[in-house]
Amino acid sequence: MRILAVMSLLVVAAAAFSLGRTTAPTAVPETQTTRGEREITGRIGDALRVPSLALYCLIYVELERPKFLCEHTGVRPRYEVIFERDKTLVVRVGRPERQTIFRER
Repeated sequence: MRILAVMSLLVVAAAAFSLGRTTAPTAVPETQTTRGEREITGRIGDALRVPSLALYCLIYVELERPKFLCEHTGVRPRYEVIFERDKTLVVRVGRPERQTIFRER
């Protein structure tokens, strides 16, 4: 009797799982998140401005290495952030010798 109950429970669980998978909404595409954000692809020379954040970003090449530089353009910009393939640099504006480097793993 118990074996029949366990087998019935397994069949019902499998049927419920299958029904859930077939009626589930489709997955969100990789280029769009649930908040409506989207992925932007840039090329060398492209610039990005985000007025609501007072942010200006530029994609450029320096010493044959592509870089992505972002600066705060507000009243008192203090830092620049430079994204490279193997590291991220945070530089204080006006004090280039004061860099903080975060290595990518």
